[in-house]
Amino acid sequence: MMDAAHLDRTQRFYQYLKEFTQLKFKPQRTNDDATLVWLGTLPNEPEIFNPIYAEPDRIGETWLSVRRPTRQSGPALPGLLGDWVTGDLRKVNVPPTIQQQRVIEETILDDDLQPQVIRTTLFLDEQPDVLAAWEAFERQWREWAAGERRALSVQERYVELFDLYQRVQAEGERYELRLGFGALRWRPGGEYTVDRHLITAQVHLQFDAVQGILSVVPSADGARALLEQDMLDPQHRVLNPEAEAILADHQEDVWDPVGVPAVLKAWANAASGEGTFLPDLRPPAGATGNPVVHWAPALILCRRGERTLAATYDSVLEQLQRGDVPDAAQRFMGEHDLVPRMDTHAGGPRTIYFPLPSNDAQRSIIDRIGRARGVLVQGPPGTGKSHTIVNLVSHLLATNQRVLVTSHTERALKVLRDKFPPDLAALCVTHLRGDSDARAMLESSVGEMIRRKDHRDAADEVRQEKQLESQLEQLRQQENQLLDQLEALRLSETGTLDLHG
Repeated sequence: MMDAAHLDRTQRFYQYLKEFTQLKFKPQRTNDDATLVWLGTLPNEPEIFNPIYAEPDRIGETWLSVRRPTRQSGPALPGLLGDWVTGDLRKVNVPPTIQQQRVIEETILDDDLQPQVIRTTLFLDEQPDVLAAWEAFERQWREWAAGERRALSVQERYVELFDLYQRVQAEGERYELRLGFGALRWRPGGEYTVDRHLITAQVHLQFDAVQGILSVVPSADGARALLEQDMLDPQHRVLNPEAEAILADHQEDVWDPVGVPAVLKAWANAASGEGTFLPDLRPPAGATGNPVVHWAPALILCRRGERTLAATYDSVLEQLQRGDVPDAAQRFMGEHDLVPRMDTHAGGPRTIYFPLPSNDAQRSIIDRIGRARGVLVQGPPGTGKSHTIVNLVSHLLATNQRVLVTSHTERALKVLRDKFPPDLAALCVTHLRGDSDARAMLESSVGEMIRRKDHRDAADEVRQEKQLESQLEQLRQQENQLLDQLEALRLSETGTLDLHG
């Protein structure tokens, strides 16, 4: 247990890191560099489930969904109207028109057998068949155009969300998708302009390719709604424990009308005597010297950055306030004696449990881990680091160690997981931020652990362990025999033969 002096020093150190991070990065005061989809601008159509139009008790795990609309071909133009109707029939906003009259030309031979062009003017009101066909076609076209305009309004937003989905899939390490509430526009003291959402929750965009549905759901590890004030200078930030307590109770239930709106109203009232909150779906018209906050929910695709790092430091500080100091923090702050070295020799000094082929360099890492508190293994791409990690993790798991594998990119973890033997891969609890299958993968791993625990036969495991140890010993003996034979063959090829001795 870390004493009070060391705990205080550790807290002050991480507080310094948090504040230094906030000073180092330029505040993102506006959403100019982000991509926003305002929920209030989405058409209220059957293909779109929009929570702003739904009762709170009807909002479940899906917070927004857009189904690709069904498009219909326009009516075919009757041949009778071919020469009468003008305009592009595919342009739903520009209806076709019919000529009130048209001129037809006919070539005949005169008395001298010379061709002559005869022009005749036809009037629409004198063509009852044409007029009847036009009225029927125009009615069909207008009905189709109305439906097509509706479908196009949905298709436009579907494509917009699909573009967001592709960007997140391609650059998920650089960008994150959040759902924002409380659009704030303010020029505090006339010093700078703020145009950001006050409350954001982490969400995930799913794509059902079979049904053509894009859905926004809470992130796999929860929405974790938080109040963002990093765009404001410290003197303009609001400290309101009551509002923070309300938000803490509604971190996962952001659509509760007594949750997020109450926090936004409390913030606006505390920020200024002229602060205003309105439950408007549109953002405020402009920034003034008084803070104006509108509910205005929106999807926000923004860069990851200092906000994530600052949130990490906040999490560490909360853990330190509980007196729960991680071993790594104790080592980092100089508490070396409190953390023992790993015991990696549970299976004996000669037993290395590598499921994949290995070399001397990889095996030497095991010896180093047993002697040091940390080992750094580095190498350029393509040098077999993933292969080495699989071997090391497998050995540590086999010797009763717990292993945490982290990566800057999710793609690297996916590749690594596929390299593990099936029996070990099923026991790897994998959490991939923003991955559509992350929750299913996590549930599968936990379910497999529970299944093995419930069906565990300790006696049978002991028998299997002894049998495998016996097989391993036999293989070692065979290896030694083969090495002896190889050495003998080598000596026979290189030895000196004295013919005159």
